[in-house]
Amino acid sequence: MNSRVKNLTGEKYGRLTVIILDETKKTRKKFWICQCECGNLKTIRSDSLQSGGIKSCGCLKKEQDRINLVKNHSHKESNTRLYTELRGIKARCLNPNNDSYKRYGGRGIIICEEWLDSYESFRDWALNNGYNDILTIDRINNDGNYEPNNCRWVDNKTQCNNRSTNIIVKYQNEEITLKQLSEKTNIDYSVLNTRYHRGDRGECLIRSVWSGFKPKNGENNGMAQITEKDAKVIKDMLYNNINYLEISRRLNISKHIIYDIKRNRTWKHTA
Repeated sequence: MNSRVKNLTGEKYGRLTVIILDETKKTRKKFWICQCECGNLKTIRSDSLQSGGIKSCGCLKKEQDRINLVKNHSHKESNTRLYTELRGIKARCLNPNNDSYKRYGGRGIIICEEWLDSYESFRDWALNNGYNDILTIDRINNDGNYEPNNCRWVDNKTQCNNRSTNIIVKYQNEEITLKQLSEKTNIDYSVLNTRYHRGDRGECLIRSVWSGFKPKNGENNGMAQITEKDAKVIKDMLYNNINYLEISRRLNISKHIIYDIKRNRTWKHTA
């Protein structure tokens, strides 16, 4: 160490204890590697340490911010689950940097002014409408806003069944989710999901796993999305090494249909 540099090793400034000079910093000002009482290491400039401008790795400010947050809220409930719930709603609807924003604020979901401006209003509505710590907030109309007339407190199962990403199918003249169909028919959800994305519907979708049920071939299937003539044209184009994406564009037919024909999953009987 240069003899003209004051040795701060072992000195304590606020929550920071100086460990060693950071010799990787080739500047006129000297930097010291310090350890904070919380365990974090931080490199700090000499003058900032000695002037008292920096007293921790940053944890001191975070603690003070939390204290100030509570002081600035008359309700003193910033650490409650209900307050966290409302904060989460605001983040989903108002913060473009939030991971969930595109599924909420990004598609026009907003919070009513009553809740946006007042945590107390949200809290009072929640406590008067069935809230408890094991329930989560759910919008009755998944395309509607966060407002008293469109929200309820539900368990995780109900919440999952009301997601906009759910697959809705018809069963006994009723529209239900694929998950609910699994519960009603005792068919594993993964089996139903695979069948659904393969194009199975109706009785074909809920057939017994071991029933040996075989759907009718070709246009007699009733679920066929193309004609036998289309299938033959597609097979000819595939035989001539035309890319299935190009076939999809030319014939205006889903690439998944063409991909299944190419893999011999469908229209096997067609020459």
